[in-house]
Amino acid sequence: MWYGSTRDDIRLVHLDIEITSKCTLKCKHCANLMQYYPEELQRHEDTDAVVAGIDALMAAVSWIDEVYVLGGEPFLHPALDEIVTAIAQYKRKIGYLCVASNGVATADKKAVAALRAAQIPVHITEYPRFAQQQAEACRSLRAQGAIAELHTRQWTLSTQCTVGTPDTFYRACRHALSPCVTLRGAKLWYCEFAANAYALGCESDCIDLSAPVDKSRIYEYLDPPEPFAACEFCSGFSGVTVDPAAEQCESPLRWQP
Repeated sequence: MWYGSTRDDIRLVHLDIEITSKCTLKCKHCANLMQYYPEELQRHEDTDAVVAGIDALMAAVSWIDEVYVLGGEPFLHPALDEIVTAIAQYKRKIGYLCVASNGVATADKKAVAALRAAQIPVHITEYPRFAQQQAEACRSLRAQGAIAELHTRQWTLSTQCTVGTPDTFYRACRHALSPCVTLRGAKLWYCEFAANAYALGCESDCIDLSAPVDKSRIYEYLDPPEPFAACEFCSGFSGVTVDPAAEQCESPLRWQP
């Protein structure tokens, strides 16, 4: 959370709205742990649950600096247009809002129309090995009147860490002041790692926003006094190393919770 947040004035640095664990790629160092998902665990989040979660969270917070709608690959979700329309109504509370895509998926016309109407950009992370496909995806979106941006980022190894303690990583993450608060369906998670680690069998706690929740409960959850179980498997931005962008797995890696 932002410094200065109170129980009555909750301000977030970052929010990921994760709408699917299906993806067109299987990146070895995906921060969302998609590389560990076997086919039987890959699924789209229920659209009604996503919208309900968005409404409940936005009613509770005063401001979010940046919001990313992502996956997996968000363009695979059949109701991306409905989700985009649902979050767009809260743009007054959001500093930067985008849909994050790998650019290796075809955007359907309904999704593009919703993005164009809401003026929400598509953020495509540049992967050198898929540069041609990504450039074409960017051109196609722009030709249809949508906003599309290519971004370069540094890939780091931050998952399945074995050196250190949960407390060490938890304190490093909090020091960075940027936990990736994550909404999956109507459930709110402290970070994307905890949300995906839970789906893969790791113990973790979340808040179910499908039922009424007091602001104080959300505030306390987002300012935890001790590590989550998932912190045992995350580097917490501590001692990360750079890895090849979008290096692909031949098959899902084995998660060992």
